[in-house]
Amino acid sequence: MKIYVIPTLKIYNLNKIKEISNNFGETKINFFITEQCLYLYGPQILSDIEEILEENVNIIAEVGENLGLFLSLINLKIKYISISVNLDPIFKKKIVSIAKKKNINLLQNEKFRFINNQNDM
Repeated sequence: MKIYVIPTLKIYNLNKIKEISNNFGETKINFFITEQCLYLYGPQILSDIEEILEENVNIIAEVGENLGLFLSLINLKIKYISISVNLDPIFKKKIVSIAKKKNINLLQNEKFRFINNQNDM
């Protein structure tokens, strides 16, 4: 999948997300919103983030193995959700089924190329 080759920044603090986005200009980039960030701000914050960012930014919500967080995100029209490869196969099968019905792209945390800043590109 092409999304894995795009440079990815882990976002722990949403206060600087617009500034970070502006620093990258027209460069295609992924913002990987961590589980901890979603616990802190709540899943609803993803809808607000998508409204303020440009189209060259993909928002990816990390749920890891947290099924409750996945279920809370599916109705927010999030395009990309990242799950852990360690997820129980039975639960993974159910999540894949739900994701297909809701047109959500399921990704795996471990496949991303994470960067720390613009210099790492």
